[in-house]
Amino acid sequence: MSWDEGRLLALEIDANYGLAPAQDASRAVLRDPSVLAVWAWSPRARLLALAPGLALPGTSDADQEYSPGRLPGVLERLTASLHEAVAVEGGPCFVFP
Repeated sequence: MSWDEGRLLALEIDANYGLAPAQDASRAVLRDPSVLAVWAWSPRARLLALAPGLALPGTSDADQEYSPGRLPGVLERLTASLHEAVAVEGGPCFVFP
């Protein structure tokens, strides 16, 4: 049996935080604007969902090797772009309220 890990990550984010109906297949948008971003990744899939109107900070790093002990570059750029004191720890899913 094979799993579509990208679809599973989308279902997880939708169940926990709510995703808006897909207007653009290349971008996941959160329903609740009080949640700025959710980054979920697994060994074979990555998904960055952003609040409406929030711009994607650079590339998605979709090809970056999965490493639970290391933050992906997209998270470092997202944290810098929020211009807030944001502590990033944990994983493999990260939420930016």
